[in-house]
Amino acid sequence: MAHSTASPSFLSDTIDKLQALIAEDRRDANMLASVLLGAGYIVVSHSGLPLNFTITGKGERRVASAAQIAAHAGRVVRFTRMDAELLAFNVTDGAGRPARAVHVVDAIAAQIAEREQILASLLNVAERMTQL
Repeated sequence: MAHSTASPSFLSDTIDKLQALIAEDRRDANMLASVLLGAGYIVVSHSGLPLNFTITGKGERRVASAAQIAAHAGRVVRFTRMDAELLAFNVTDGAGRPARAVHVVDAIAAQIAEREQILASLLNVAERMTQL
């Protein structure tokens, strides 16, 4: 049986940070819940991580570059569906897997669900550590 090498304080700090991220995601989701977004699509990596881009230029000469993983799906550059799909088509991860366009509300919901699963696992580990 493998034993955890994480210290209780590290685990507690990680749980606190994850709970804060989930709370911020929920605030973002609540703010966007009743908003009609014409440009409501974002680009996510193959594994679902939200990507942020640097946009330069104006009008027809706008260029998106420098895809970076972002902590919050609700706080990345949003595009029209068509623009997000075109951009995603040209972005791949290190294994060559393509990115995809996702509506920001759906991306936030997926991010919350994933973080809640991780949080449940960490709380389970923390509970086991207190029983040792």
